[in-house]
Amino acid sequence: MTRRLKSVQIKNIKGIESLAFETGAVTILRGRNGAGKTSVVDALLAVFEGGHDPDLIRRGTKEGSVLLSLDDGVTIKKTIKPERSTLEVRTADSGKVNAEATYVKKLTSGLRFNPAAFISMSGRERAAELAKAMPVQFQGTEVNAAANEAILADQEVIDQRRLDEIRNGRYASRTDVRREQDAAEGFIIETERNLPTGTPASWAGVVEMLRVQVGDAKAALEKELAEVERKAIGVVNGMRDTLDENLAVLKKQYDEAVATLNWNYNSGQAEVVKSMEAEKHDLRASAAAQLEDLTQSLGQAEASLAEQNRVEGQRAQLEKMRVSAQKLNKRWNQLDTAVKGLDRLKSEKLATLPIPGIEVRLDEKNMPEVYIDNVPWPHVNKSMQCKVAITIAAQALGELPLMVLDESEVLDAENMMLLTASAKDLGMQIILARVESGAELQAVEA
Repeated sequence: MTRRLKSVQIKNIKGIESLAFETGAVTILRGRNGAGKTSVVDALLAVFEGGHDPDLIRRGTKEGSVLLSLDDGVTIKKTIKPERSTLEVRTADSGKVNAEATYVKKLTSGLRFNPAAFISMSGRERAAELAKAMPVQFQGTEVNAAANEAILADQEVIDQRRLDEIRNGRYASRTDVRREQDAAEGFIIETERNLPTGTPASWAGVVEMLRVQVGDAKAALEKELAEVERKAIGVVNGMRDTLDENLAVLKKQYDEAVATLNWNYNSGQAEVVKSMEAEKHDLRASAAAQLEDLTQSLGQAEASLAEQNRVEGQRAQLEKMRVSAQKLNKRWNQLDTAVKGLDRLKSEKLATLPIPGIEVRLDEKNMPEVYIDNVPWPHVNKSMQCKVAITIAAQALGELPLMVLDESEVLDAENMMLLTASAKDLGMQIILARVESGAELQAVEA
């Protein structure tokens, strides 16, 4: 059976001299600013949160006290004196309860969660409050299993924010790897399209053959030139022999014939030299074209060999890029498995929460925000916001389903009605403070 707060009595706490009121499902503390609404809230928090704060004692008095009565007859009294505070808990038959502070903390462990403030606070603050009120924890072993890689130590425990960081890091890495994959594959396709045919071995053979042909042609030319010169020398030597014979026969006619013979010799020699030079010229002209063709072919072959060697370098680079692309593809698959596994783990964990579909994500501005069924909190309808906020508060409460809300003015009248209606549906009690201009402090049931 759910326990409930039945009544509150406050004496000499801050601005309150004496105040007593019954509590219902929703109790509203209303009054002007400074009327004592916050003093009531502070008095209740002093009981349930413990500690000693002598500043709570009303000025001019020696002690202050707060007495709470539960519907099962249990009473809780806190007395605050300048030097110390005492807590007394008694059962319905006036029996004393030991370990009073522990007993009281179990009653209202989530008293300070404020659903009204939760609805209107910033996305970052709302995400932090949700993490405190409904903590979702992930073991290192299950994170590693979901991601299919060793990310955390097996005994490590993380929250949802840290899980999102890991997941988003893998997602970003997966995007970078895909970009590198695309670049590598584009290089492979473009390089293969532009590669010429042939191999260094085939072109090396062509170059060697042409080099031999050029050498042979040069040797043949030199041989022919030497042969022409040899023949000319032989003719000259023969003429010299004839000359000697004629001189021996015509010695007597030497004086008369010597000039004629010398002239004949010189003329013949000049003709032979002219003929020799003409023949050499013709041979050089004939060989020049062939040598030029061979030299040109040699240059082209050497250029082709150099190009083929360059191509082989490209082929080697291409092979390295293929290996790199394969590694990138393997890494992308690993990261993709990690992202999907972490998303699945998160979904499974969130599915165990009392509020289906609630989670914390980064919004379009990369800021944390609460999402309900994939809808960011600011776009969730007001009725659902109130229902979710109250449900979260209920998870944080202890044995006594009580919430104490200060500064509830953050919500308008309509949202406040939605909030209190949701609390009633869940069987919770609310004590909330609202400003009412000019009025003295009152505690009324809504």
